[in-house]
Parts: sequence; structure tokens; C-alpha cells
Amino acid sequence: MTTYLTVEYAPGYGISLHTARRLTDDEKKSYLPEYQDYMLVGTGSDIDLNNITWISLYEFLGKRAPDGEFAGCNNRAYIITQEQWDALIAMNNGVAVNKAEQERSAEIAELEQAKAHAEKQMVNGELPGREEAQEKAKRYNDVHNEGGYGYVPHYYYDEEYKRICARLNELKGAI
Repeated sequence: MTTYLTVEYAPGYGISLHTARRLTDDEKKSYLPEYQDYMLVGTGSDIDLNNITWISLYEFLGKRAPDGEFAGCNNRAYIITQEQWDALIAMNNGVAVNKAEQERSAEIAELEQAKAHAEKQMVNGELPGREEAQEKAKRYNDVHNEGGYGYVPHYYYDEEYKRICARLNELKGAI
């Protein structure tokens, strides 16, 4: 029996790679004639491609019709070559690297913004301790919100600033 490399798109679960085979003659008896040569059966474990979207897969496959579906599912299955299999794994890993880089860049931007806000609050190059910063926030709330609910600015404190700077150095050192 021929084993195929396949990529499956399951709308509720995502995209994954599988090895598969067609139905045996005995298995075909359970299906309508129009499905007997269309169904596939998985033969091994799958590889999830969590970072690939349906649109990018559809374009990668040349917008072609599915070659079948897995028995018991209504998911689109496409028979692919070893080169396509390898390219999909590389694409998935590349997208994962890009996502990680985007997340790192976003965290750097957020930390730089927090650092800039903290530096604006410095008096003579220093920030208060945690308790003093909490007291400033309480005083602001008591005056502007009459002790109730409402906007209260964040008052940075020295330990927090040091953690921000350390994390920034860590992230920028990974470049």
C-alpha cells in the first residue's frame, strides 16, 4: 500500500503534516463509491504547523483542490512532495522565529517607554522606594478621585526601574 506525505487543514484545529494511505478494499465497503478513492487514513504521528495560516497554506499549494480527507473528518487533505513537506516545516519555523522577534521588539519598545516615563519622574536622578511611590499614588487618588475609583498614574520606584533596565539590557544583548 502506498504511503503519502500529506498536509491537512482542519478548520477547528489548524494545519498539520501526516503520513497517510488510501483505504483498503475492505475499508472501502463502508463508504459510498464516490468516497472510496478519496478518503485517507493516517499512518503515523502528525506534526502541528501552528504558525502557518490557512491563507498562506492555500497560496503555498497553488490554490488547488484537496486530494482527499481523512476518514471520519471533514478536513481538507493535500498530498505533497518531500520538498513541500520540508518547505512547510521551514516556513512554520521561520514564522515562529519572526513571531519571537516581533514579541522581543515589542517588549523592548514597551520597556523603553516605561524607562522614559520613570526617568521623567526622577528627582535629582533618583526614584523613591516602593512604599513612597505607593503613598504618592494614594495621595493622587485621594485628591483627584476623592478616594474612589478613577485614573491614577503609575509612580515608578527604584527597584522597578532597575528591573526595567536589567531586562532591557538582557533583551538588547540578545541581538
